[in-house]
Amino acid sequence: MKFEKNQGKVTLLAIGFLFLFIAFNSADNLAAKIMKEDGFDNMGFYSMSLLYLAFAFGSFFSTAIVNKIGVKFSLFIGGLCYFFRIFCFLFPAYYNENKEYREQYLYLKTGFIDSMILVSAMINGLGSGILWTSQGKYVSSCATDENKGFFFSYFFFIFMISQILGNLIAAFVIRANGQPTYYIIMSSLSFFGSLVFLFLTQPSEESKVSKILKDSEIIVDNKKLDSIVEKQELNQNLINTLERQTLGIVEIADLQKDPYKPKKDQVKVRGKFKQDLIDVFQMLVSKKMRKIIPLIIWSALSLATFAGSFVTMMTATMKEYDWSENEQLEMSLLAMIPLGLGEMSGSVIIGKIMDKYGQKIAIITCSIKLSISILLILAYIAYFKYSVLTFFVTFFWGFQDSNLNNILNCILGFEFESNTVPFSVYSLVQAIFVFIFMIVQSLILTRTDYFIYFSVCYAYGIVSLFILYTFDFKKKKNDQEKIQLSEDQGLLEEETKEGVKILNEDLIENKILNY
Repeated sequence: MKFEKNQGKVTLLAIGFLFLFIAFNSADNLAAKIMKEDGFDNMGFYSMSLLYLAFAFGSFFSTAIVNKIGVKFSLFIGGLCYFFRIFCFLFPAYYNENKEYREQYLYLKTGFIDSMILVSAMINGLGSGILWTSQGKYVSSCATDENKGFFFSYFFFIFMISQILGNLIAAFVIRANGQPTYYIIMSSLSFFGSLVFLFLTQPSEESKVSKILKDSEIIVDNKKLDSIVEKQELNQNLINTLERQTLGIVEIADLQKDPYKPKKDQVKVRGKFKQDLIDVFQMLVSKKMRKIIPLIIWSALSLATFAGSFVTMMTATMKEYDWSENEQLEMSLLAMIPLGLGEMSGSVIIGKIMDKYGQKIAIITCSIKLSISILLILAYIAYFKYSVLTFFVTFFWGFQDSNLNNILNCILGFEFESNTVPFSVYSLVQAIFVFIFMIVQSLILTRTDYFIYFSVCYAYGIVSLFILYTFDFKKKKNDQEKIQLSEDQGLLEEETKEGVKILNEDLIENKILNY
């Protein structure tokens, strides 16, 4: 297996996310149900809603913050915000298991616990914005146009192992050791995941000059040169000349494409906090982004469904089984494991499709998988009984979710000039609509409600994919470079031949004079 350049850096990033979300995903899946059982009514649901509202707010400022403090520290701070949220779940967990001490200690009083859960949700949401914007920027900086599908799918493959491990740990630890032990373990894992981000290094890039020099295959005839030193000097002179010429060509080409593109010494001015906020707003309302936003909204619905609805819906189908509340939780979490398997396998497949066949074929593939997942969930609602079908529902939901997320990440990372601002817009829009969909899902009470809701969602999902299909995608970079490279090579070869001719004449003349 070929090891891609920067793959090790993306691996380290994914490992940090793996540990962080082993903790968060299972805790988030259980938040609404566990807090209700602990005597806090809908506080878990309200805190999740507040989290995504704060996520939207934080996303608007995320580009400015990431540009200000850098990707590595943005990831670390964002990770600590997740850690704080998970740690605060210890308070309702201890409240549930220490009934006799509730009036004695402040941390066991309901008012204090409600406040901490809501404050931690808000902090987590603000941190989420900078975390996910940094992730998109870092992965797209590590990838190229030729392997972007591989890199994003590779990241999500490792990242989504968290769904499997997180739910397995939750299923067995809660039943055997109770909630406090579970949240202590998860807090430790999330803190470790945050620390991993501090070891990230800057992605390395192959310079355009080196690539042109390498691909041009210009051969210098050194037969007339007797000395090895003379050959080395000539080669170095040619390389220096070619680099200067190539830089000039690249700069001219860049100016032709975008005459208003800032120069290197102007980048710092453009990176100011206020300008970054303006960039996010302009990107949000741009014509190009308007074709992507409908699918971002669908991704919000997909996330809200498995984060807020699946566990609640599954426990509702267990009424005929004589299971305790902890057993119901255990079975629900086990049924969420195929979601992670679907995410992992879907990421690998869609990554290969995007790199080999392009984005439009990937969109068609995604629409087919979306249709299968919706048909399965409608069949599950009609049957409404916890069974093998439950596991197929979660698997295919993860399958389609990984497809749309990989497609979105590749578009946001490579179809725009910036690889930071688009991810801020993505997080902003997604978070707002996760909040809205969670409110809507809290009103769904009957099987008929679920059936109508998912039928409407399916129609919307297909429309959003069709709109994205009309997006004016860039031509594959390697195809563009072949055309540009041939033009550049022609110019470079002519100038190089002239340079070699002059250098050879000078060297021969010097030899004659010396002789």
